[in-house]
Amino acid sequence: MKNNSDFIYGYGLSKKDFTYTITVYSQLASAELISLKLFEDEYKIDSAEQIVYKNESSYGNLNNVKGDLCEGVTNAILEDLGKKYKALYGIKPGISSSLKGLQLIVGYMLCPFNVNFYKISKHFNLNPNRMNFTPRSHGDSPDAEDFMFKSLNIKPTRMIRKTYQENPESVICYAGAKTMGFTDVNILQKSVSHDFYKFITSLNTASPISKFYLNKFEYFTNDVLRFNKQLTVWNSVERIMKIYNEKHKSWKEQHMVIDAIWMYKACSEFLSEQEKKKIMEEGFNQYTHDFLTKRSNQLESLKKEKMLAEEKIAFNLEKEFLDLEYKSGNDTFVDEDLKEEVPVNDRDRWCFYVARDWGTLKKIGSEMGICVGWGGYKEAVQERRSTIVYALYKDSYKICIEVTPDFSIRQAVGPRNVPLTGDSLIAYLDWCRQRNLKITQRYDKALYPPRG
Repeated sequence: MKNNSDFIYGYGLSKKDFTYTITVYSQLASAELISLKLFEDEYKIDSAEQIVYKNESSYGNLNNVKGDLCEGVTNAILEDLGKKYKALYGIKPGISSSLKGLQLIVGYMLCPFNVNFYKISKHFNLNPNRMNFTPRSHGDSPDAEDFMFKSLNIKPTRMIRKTYQENPESVICYAGAKTMGFTDVNILQKSVSHDFYKFITSLNTASPISKFYLNKFEYFTNDVLRFNKQLTVWNSVERIMKIYNEKHKSWKEQHMVIDAIWMYKACSEFLSEQEKKKIMEEGFNQYTHDFLTKRSNQLESLKKEKMLAEEKIAFNLEKEFLDLEYKSGNDTFVDEDLKEEVPVNDRDRWCFYVARDWGTLKKIGSEMGICVGWGGYKEAVQERRSTIVYALYKDSYKICIEVTPDFSIRQAVGPRNVPLTGDSLIAYLDWCRQRNLKITQRYDKALYPPRG
């Protein structure tokens, strides 16, 4: 042992908030092992500010500090950091480093592919649980970097790599601008700003549906780029994000922008090029929002009129399927008071009808709580893959039957898809007999009889 050498004989570790405090116990010793002086140095690692302090004085930025910690202290800090990352990001980053001690902790805390790459990938809906995600995201390696840029559809030029190293989240801005249709290098570089990052990440979290509003905004920019210069459209983007990002904006005012972005896509097919240019010049402000609301209401009214018209268009049904209609019992009965025959009221007997238009299908679905009113059944009947027969009794929808082109029965159910029982089953079996649908099974199982 050299004279006046520093001999470390113990460590202590504690943590408060984002700061780890490491107490190092050492002594100044001589070659003759005669104790000269005892020392107690305190190092603090501020993980939020990424600064190391020694005895309350700044010791340097984490990236530039060298040094070793004993294995026990190192593992304790790494385990704690791992729990924090697991809570924040859903994964516990692995360690792929030959470094030791403080250098390993620094690498673990700052490695972009343990934190930033995860955030970036999650933002763009990449799947962090895929088998090849975690191994590729370990360590700040060229392969991992290339994988990230490829995932974001970015060609990793020297300028982009430098930008990423200075500000990892900048690639979200760059990739976001590319997705919006911008290809001009100067505009892509301008997109790397805190305002743009705040804007697109806010759009991405403005709905529980991932990327819902961001996709709508991307539609807007791609749409207007078809007949405008890129710089003109980018200036419009800056106006819009300025409106959205203003600090004094209330949630209601921000929602006005969100709402207008959604309505633009809904209305775009019916907007003239001149109207789109006006919207782009204004940005999504109060004026634009009111204009799109008015246009959206007009379109909604037209859609309802069109849908009502479609509901009344009769299906092209063959006579043999129309002949499946049936009313149980006699058509008349003798009234004892009048001493004459009078018609039987349809509400007092089981009546089977064939659904002749989509409006009827929707009515059946609504009244019975079944899915026959969905568009899929409309298409099936129009294409003659199905015929829908329904039964009314006492003015209530009791039975719905799907008949195939070969007159077999695909399904027969009651309200809310319950099996037919009691009077419903008896009426159904009577209809089968009257319409020559041969029953070959026991009555309680005879819901699918063949024809003949």
